Amino acid sequence: MNKQEKEVSLQNLVEQYLQEWVPAAALTDEGAVVRTTDDILRDLDDMADLEPNDVAMTMLSLGFRSAYYPDGRHGWLMKPRQFV
Repeated sequence: MNKQEKEVSLQNLVEQYLQEWVPAAALTDEGAVVRTTDDILRDLDDMADLEPNDVAMTMLSLGFRSAYYPDGRHGWLMKPRQFV
């Protein structure tokens, strides 16, 4: 498998993981959570050796955006699909 094929495969894995999630518009949306790239990497670490950029690029391409709590914590603003 060449580098490009590997990148596409890893992106597909992250996309499959995200089928249960949708981008949230605001922290106040019902079910909205902030999950870090590391949270997502840990969820998938038994399936593939992903790099943070694999997750970040896929999240951005699917319309997810970052969010910041007042205390400085940050991550991806998302909510389970069940709240759509």
